[in-house]
Amino acid sequence: MFFRQLESDLRDGKRVRIAVAGARGDEIFASLRLSEKLGITEALFIGDPEEIQEGALRAGMECVGAIKADNDEVSARLAVEAVRD
Repeated sequence: MFFRQLESDLRDGKRVRIAVAGARGDEIFASLRLSEKLGITEALFIGDPEEIQEGALRAGMECVGAIKADNDEVSARLAVEAVRD
């Protein structure tokens, strides 16, 4: 019951933007696809654009925001900047 109430409360609010530094791995995309489908989040992925696109497509994500970053250090810095902005 608690999870259903939490889910309902989150759906009724504004989508939360999540910045994912070094976005890779099917688990990340699958998790964010679920929260996107529920209307809870909007993801911004930072990393290799080809890896991001492939992961998002495998997870069935429709709209993906991506920022190119050459390594994990740059990804982390850009994610922090995106959250601040």
